[in-house]
Amino acid sequence: MTTCHRIRLIFKDSKNCNRLPEAGNHINIGEEMTITINGKETSLQQQGVRTVETLLEELDVAQRGYVTVELNGEILERDSFVSTPVKGGDVIEFLYFMGGGSR
Repeated sequence: MTTCHRIRLIFKDSKNCNRLPEAGNHINIGEEMTITINGKETSLQQQGVRTVETLLEELDVAQRGYVTVELNGEILERDSFVSTPVKGGDVIEFLYFMGGGSR
């Protein structure tokens, strides 16, 4: 007999309450996952569900309010940082756009 347990995830905003990881996306806490950040391969410990928002906090990314995040070649909307999972093999770029000109 096999018993399955459904884990309830708590999100900061209610619109993501019903969003659960896809079937087969099991997380083995304590194992490492490898992602590429700004062209550099980086190993991180698994710690439950890691989102773009929690990754920014974990890495203490400067000026989080101004950073643009590209995940696997696609620019993310800032509102989606809290609900977009980061998985092993992902390629992430932190971009800062600056204005300026020439004289």
